[in-house]
Amino acid sequence: MSISYNSIMAEEKFVPRSLIIGDLFYNQNSYEVPPYQRDFSWKKSPQIETFWDDIKEIKKDELYFFGSVIFQIQKNEKNKIIIIDGQQRLITVTILLAVIRDKFNSNEIDDKGDGALTQAYIIKPRTRVLKIKKLKLNLRNEYFFCRCIQAAPYEDINHMDFNEYEKSFGKLKGTNRLIKEAYNFFEEKINEDLSNKRTKEEKIDYLNDLSEKIRENLSAISITVDNLEDAYMIFETINERGLELSVSDLFKNYFISKSKDKEEMVTIWENIFNMLDNNLRTFLKHYWHTKQGVTQERKLFRELKTYVEKRSNKVNIDVLTKELEKEAIIYAVLQDPDSDYWNDEEMVELLRDFRVLNLKQALPILVVAKLTFDNDGFKKFLKLIINFGFRYFTICNFSPSLMERRYSEISIKIRNKEIKNELEALEEMEKRIERYPNDETFKEFFLKKEFQKETRIVKYILRKIEQNKFSMIDKKKENTEPIDYSKLTLEHILPQNMDDEWKNYFKNETIPLKEMRGYIYRLGNLTLLDKFKNEFSKNEFITKKCEKAYNISKLKINANLQNLNEWDKTSIGKRQEDYFNEAKEIWKITF
Repeated sequence: MSISYNSIMAEEKFVPRSLIIGDLFYNQNSYEVPPYQRDFSWKKSPQIETFWDDIKEIKKDELYFFGSVIFQIQKNEKNKIIIIDGQQRLITVTILLAVIRDKFNSNEIDDKGDGALTQAYIIKPRTRVLKIKKLKLNLRNEYFFCRCIQAAPYEDINHMDFNEYEKSFGKLKGTNRLIKEAYNFFEEKINEDLSNKRTKEEKIDYLNDLSEKIRENLSAISITVDNLEDAYMIFETINERGLELSVSDLFKNYFISKSKDKEEMVTIWENIFNMLDNNLRTFLKHYWHTKQGVTQERKLFRELKTYVEKRSNKVNIDVLTKELEKEAIIYAVLQDPDSDYWNDEEMVELLRDFRVLNLKQALPILVVAKLTFDNDGFKKFLKLIINFGFRYFTICNFSPSLMERRYSEISIKIRNKEIKNELEALEEMEKRIERYPNDETFKEFFLKKEFQKETRIVKYILRKIEQNKFSMIDKKKENTEPIDYSKLTLEHILPQNMDDEWKNYFKNETIPLKEMRGYIYRLGNLTLLDKFKNEFSKNEFITKKCEKAYNISKLKINANLQNLNEWDKTSIGKRQEDYFNEAKEIWKITF
């Protein structure tokens, strides 16, 4: 049995309630998408197709869980409910109901009574002259949706078909085109099903069954809130598709609602969304780290709102939004080495290293450094952050949560101009960061480091060592071709799966085979290969590997592997120490 939605509004907030979609659409409430919230964005594939397939699978007496919807109660406006989350699904349901209504009203079916019944779930008559649109969309979708979807042909004088609309207002683009495509998809599917019905009565039964499925079998979980802060807390605690964009919408709506120039702010937020896409929430968190410090994500919206409202005489929301846009540009291009923003080959190479090492935690400090330091100083600081991150995270595996706080503290000082250049930033890092990965600490962890699955990281390390070895040789005297590092393969010298010759070798040695298996993933046991003979097997004994691979390799990193006849933990340890001597210079953390 379904619950009347009017009774739900009086219930305790935050308590999820089961809701039948028919009840939602047939009461006296009107549901509004905030004017500046995200446009309709569902595409034919996968969202619309998946929704249709699910509808088709629903059996007569079973419920289909439609997802969760979050509403905000308007205290001073009776029957007006704001949709905080769930508008994509509710719009899609309305589009499908409109297609069913139009098929009832078509010349083929000509069933105005059932058409009017379905229409009552789209625009509900309150009196003979007063009607309630169940959904009111945002500024970009509202007029088109009202005229072409909600208004009924043969009944509402405001109705326009798609051709009429496009003749008057131009070809549909973007979000309104997606609405039309959803309508056309449902119409095509329904027409296919109707073509298999022989009589008019069968067609009417089919349409009534489909309409009833939507009204009676679609079930949602409804949560009501009083304000945006409560909505944000809920976003942070539920897990569903579209969460990232919903949280971002919440921030955007708040900023625009406080703006004096809403039209300009809409454009700015569109730019920010386009640049960052699903990274927007992380960007806002990182921005806050450089402004006020680290906070729990679920408290972020409340803290930002409090910050703005307590400083209303000092904080101009339009200026703050423009600052966000400026920093969003930097935040985006720091993660895109191939952006046209960069015209410096060395900077591009550094940013590629940054991406390989996945050092996103340092993005806040890099954004404010880019805004504060000169170009040369920023480049030096970026290299320092990469080298520090490599030592601290990749090799030493120290605490990310501690560094999040330290980066935040230093970022705030840079933003406030207490730190003016890369040298002062380095001094602050050395002073504030516990377990600073100096050469001694770095060596302690590096000599024992092993990698089992991080192939991309290992290739990065070995590539940097190879490049460093090559740069130390007079290139003019070298008759070598450029190396295509993307084609190099990673090789375990002591193989992961040993052949009999390896096993016999360790039987004759004093080192047990079981102990040697613990050295397979040590960095000293890993190398890169450029060429090898076709008959080469990675499991073969060391002398055969030398003959077929290492002796003909052009890589400097393999020079000391040529003509070997033994390979044990001492050999691996020595090679790992050789790697360290290169690494401490490549990833040094001084200027």
